[in-house]
Amino acid sequence: MSAGFDPNDLLDRLSSTSIQQRVLRTTMVVAAGAFLAFVPAAGGGGHPWLSGAGLLLALVAAAAPESHAPLGLVLFLGAFWLVAVPDRLSAATVPAAAALAVLHVAATLAAHGPPGVTVEPTLLRTWAVRTLLCVASAAGLWLVARAAATLHGPQSAAAVALALLAVLGWCLLVAVRITGGRSV
Repeated sequence: MSAGFDPNDLLDRLSSTSIQQRVLRTTMVVAAGAFLAFVPAAGGGGHPWLSGAGLLLALVAAAAPESHAPLGLVLFLGAFWLVAVPDRLSAATVPAAAALAVLHVAATLAAHGPPGVTVEPTLLRTWAVRTLLCVASAAGLWLVARAAATLHGPQSAAAVALALLAVLGWCLLVAVRITGGRSV
């Protein structure tokens, strides 16, 4: 992130963006829109004002990824999900998590340097692998949570233990995969 952001040179900065930066910025807006579309699909109902505010914030974040707007966007979308879709593990939960992960990675890579920078392919591959691992972890945990939700009564302690073991297993797998077996 840059130390300062001058809104007066926004058009100059946007016109000097590389094609890769334009794709990353567009991906941010599309991922935010997809996330907002998954809220009603998960049973959250329609919230046109909040969805509009989310899309507006996504446009601001895409215009200035080096600012704090992408962080505000991710926090806004997370809070929106918590308010709109409480206590549900619908099928839309995993794609919504994937959309949020894609948004986060696109914002991170778009803020990687000046607007004209092209991110190295090795860095893109590294982030793609990490994102896929995180989304796979989310999908696995969602499956464990769905299975644990079917257990009722005295087996609830077993369900919590099973879920915690699954979380620990995924964390270890991701940690080993990211570090390549090196000690952290």
